[in-house]
Amino acid sequence: MQYVSSYTRYMGVRLEDNYTATADTEDFGAYSQYAGPVYQNKGYCGRAYSYMEEPSGNVVVDNLLAVGTCD
Repeated sequence: MQYVSSYTRYMGVRLEDNYTATADTEDFGAYSQYAGPVYQNKGYCGRAYSYMEEPSGNVVVDNLLAVGTCD
C-alpha cells in the first residue's frame, strides 16, 4: 500500500493464506509513504487486508479483499 505524504500515518497490510499451519504475513506501523511489501508463503488463495489512518485518527482505508479462488 503506497501513499506519498509529508507526514506519518499509521497503516498496514496483511496477507492471509488458506493454510492454518502458516502464519499471516503483515507489516503495520507508522509510515510516511507505504507499508509492505508482504509476500504470501503458499498457494494463491487467501485474503488481503489494508488499513490506513490520518494523523488525527480518522480511518481512511479499512479493506478486506479475497485473493484467488479457494477450493
